[in-house]
Amino acid sequence: MLTQILNFLTLHPAAYNPNTATLFIEVSVAVCALVAIGATIMVKEFIMRK
Repeated sequence: MLTQILNFLTLHPAAYNPNTATLFIEVSVAVCALVAIGATIMVKEFIMRK
């Protein structure tokens, strides 16, 4: 999964333009953070129900 993301980042055309590359990486990092937070909340809810 992580290797696929890294390949996507390196193969993305925005990687050749410094301005869009940094924005693209920031957005991907933000999305990963949101997914991690959401997964943590789901796990906590699942544990609390038991």
